[in-house]
Amino acid sequence: KRSSKWISTSIPRTKWFTSTSNQLSSADYHTQSILNKVLFSQTTELIPSNAVVIEIAPDDVLHYILTSSLPLNVTNLVLTRQTDKNINTILQGIGKLYNCGLQPQVANLYPPVEFPVSRGTPMISPSIR
Repeated sequence: KRSSKWISTSIPRTKWFTSTSNQLSSADYHTQSILNKVLFSQTTELIPSNAVVIEIAPDDVLHYILTSSLPLNVTNLVLTRQTDKNINTILQGIGKLYNCGLQPQVANLYPPVEFPVSRGTPMISPSIR
């Protein structure tokens, strides 16, 4: 289920809580998000001061519009860009979340490490600069 802080730009505000599919971050929700027009003006007024806005989209389509429309104390993050390697973009976004004082659970991005590791596992210290 989506967080109550999730502001949708693809569903009219009056329909946010009328159906279960509008409350889930599902394939159906994201498909509708791609197919429907962006309801930008109804959502920007709901973004509070000092908020962190994360654009969840296949590209940073609204990044520049959001940056110019929102107050300066709102942090605007994107997690994907078509021109970049997305791993770099997503890791930079996670770093910016830390800088905003949030605590992303980075360990959830990776499978759990089984200990002890095998004897032939190379050391990582030579890779750290």
